[in-house]
Amino acid sequence: MPERAHNLFSAGISHENVPPEIIGRFGMPQTACTFAESAAGDCASEILILSTCNRVEVYFAADSDAAIKKVVEKIWGENADDFAKICSIKKNADAADHLFAVASGLKSQMTGETEILGQVKKAYQAAQTAGATGRHLNKLFQRAFNVAKEVRTNTNITRG
Repeated sequence: MPERAHNLFSAGISHENVPPEIIGRFGMPQTACTFAESAAGDCASEILILSTCNRVEVYFAADSDAAIKKVVEKIWGENADDFAKICSIKKNADAADHLFAVASGLKSQMTGETEILGQVKKAYQAAQTAGATGRHLNKLFQRAFNVAKEVRTNTNITRG
């Protein structure tokens, strides 16, 4: 039986579009992220939540756009409508490009900071350990780590 086609999605908020207190309202510690990934697993074939002081984003693989609403509802429950009103949703190449920019520090409050890469790696490792990632997200996140390394190696982004 052939594997179903999947789309990559990201839905998130960051310092770029909401104040810190709003990020804090939707943010969660890593253990809660792992629990939420598990709860939303029936809506998406693969899922990862990145929650930092400057962003709260969910990356997932699913076969239809209808999964976006379901994933957000599973993760944020009664606050899902509030999150949906302010989040930025990206799909496929746009979701990948966004992750690459985040992991590279291009979307950080202090452009070029390297702490975000460690936070992305930690979220990925936790989701992978919990069995929430698969072929699509594994490939996406491994590529994001490579892109971040290339950006740091081939530019002066971390200097200054």
